Amino acid sequence: MIARHLMSTLRLRAAQYPVITLTGPRQSGKTTLCRTAFPEKPYSNLERMVVMNNKNGATPRL
Repeated sequence: MIARHLMSTLRLRAAQYPVITLTGPRQSGKTTLCRTAFPEKPYSNLERMVVMNNKNGATPRL
């Protein structure tokens, strides 16, 4: 894995606040960073599967 300079800041902020938000473009390593920084925490993906599977990027009709 690529060394992330943000790792120490992420852990520090998580110790200071009950909730933190990590934002960025799709497929930039946000999930990998969080799962690596906090391996003891459970992982939940809140994105709907139909959106995740939409290859063309269009908003699906539900």
